[in-house]
Amino acid sequence: MPLRDWLLENETIRFSAYEAYSKAEIIVTNKRLIFYKKSLTSEILEAYQLDKIAGYKVTLRRRIDLIITGIILAIIGTIITHAILTDLIILPISELIFIPSFLIMIGISIIMAGFLSYPTLELTITSRKHITKPLKLPRNQIIKLTSMLHL
Repeated sequence: MPLRDWLLENETIRFSAYEAYSKAEIIVTNKRLIFYKKSLTSEILEAYQLDKIAGYKVTLRRRIDLIITGIILAIIGTIITHAILTDLIILPISELIFIPSFLIMIGISIIMAGFLSYPTLELTITSRKHITKPLKLPRNQIIKLTSMLHL
């Protein structure tokens, strides 16, 4: 059944976004917040009345594992480069000095990827019970969604 058939009478869609993490569509209407997931065999619809939502909390999470891995690689590359330059490690081929330098650059790139990674929005809806939904949306859609919930 299409999503339009699930809408109530006089209900209009104010915001709609497809969320790839849970493969669900997030819809904010003038009356409800709807999470709609359709697969080949079933449909799942979770709806929350906007006037029953007491509040919400938005938490952005970064990829800490990438940041830590990048720091470790950069430190290892720096230690090896220092050991080569101070003749603690003697290389048979002088061109191999670039390998630890590349290790440092890769480490710095991974650190940047960790800081710039796609943030996860954790939406906690407060009503009679706490409902937590992890959502991966672009920043502009996060701002639109929260502004539509605030109205």
